[in-house]
Amino acid sequence: MAAFVMTGSDIAEVQNVINACMIAMDEGDVDWFADCYVADGSCTINKTSTLKTGREELKGLCNFLHGKFSH
Repeated sequence: MAAFVMTGSDIAEVQNVINACMIAMDEGDVDWFADCYVADGSCTINKTSTLKTGREELKGLCNFLHGKFSH
């Protein structure tokens, strides 16, 4: 099996998506947050064994996290 090699631009693209996801959550922008994922994408929060899949569940997760952690 061949090793997967990421280029510097691949790494930057991943970092940009993660940053966009965090900014969207900070701002409570549920659509932008969901747009950071593919249509049937999912997010797992291991600490609480939470799994959210699809745009509507991801939007709900963003809304919940924004409400919980915004000051």
